[in-house]
Amino acid sequence: MKKTNYQTSLILGARMTKANILTNSLLIGPFVLLLCFAFSGGQPVLFVILVLGVLLWTVLRIRPRSYIEFVQENMYVCHESLQSGCSMFLAMLKNREREVSRKYPWEDLKTVKITMGNDVYSVHSRLGGYYHSYLLGYTFVFNDASYEFKGICYHQQIKDIYRLLKEHQIDIQTTEQIAGFFEQDELSQFDYFENIYHRNYPRKKKS
Repeated sequence: MKKTNYQTSLILGARMTKANILTNSLLIGPFVLLLCFAFSGGQPVLFVILVLGVLLWTVLRIRPRSYIEFVQENMYVCHESLQSGCSMFLAMLKNREREVSRKYPWEDLKTVKITMGNDVYSVHSRLGGYYHSYLLGYTFVFNDASYEFKGICYHQQIKDIYRLLKEHQIDIQTTEQIAGFFEQDELSQFDYFENIYHRNYPRKKKS
C-alpha cells in the first residue's frame, strides 16, 4: 500500500463550507427575497424585518454536519453530539472550526469500524432512478467516546484516510469485501461493490 501524502488535512464526513453556503444562497436567495417583498406589500421596513427574520430562522434551523479532520499529529472531531448546527455555522464563518471541535491525539483512537448501509438509496443518472448506492458508515472509537458517520460518499480522501489509519496501526474492523475496496484502485466504489453484491444489475450468467 502506498504511503499517504498530504500537506494540510484530510476530511471524512460532511463539512460545512462557505462555498456551500454561498451556492445555496444564490439558488434560493432570489426566491426568498421575492416572497418577502410580496408579503411586505412593498413597505421597506417590513421587507427588511421579514428578510432578517428568515435569515435568523435559517441559521437556527441549520442541521449539524459531522466530520473528522485529520492532520499530522491530531484529529479534530466536529459531531452533532457535541455541537449544534448553529454553532458549527458561526465557527465556520469565523474560521474557528478547530477551536470548537474536540481535539484527539492519534494514541487516543482505539478502533475504527467500517460498515455498509443497507437502506440508503439515491438517484443515479446511469440507472435513471433509485438504486443501492453502497454508502459506507464509519465509527471511530476513542478512549472517552465513539462517533458515527453514516452514508459517507466515496471520494479519494476516504482511501487516503484508510491508508493513514493503517500507517498509524489503528485497529480497523470491517469485512474482507470492504477492506478489498480500499486496497484496490481500479474500480469505483459503486462498481466494486456492484460486482460483488449485484443489488442493481442482475448477475451475468457464465456462458
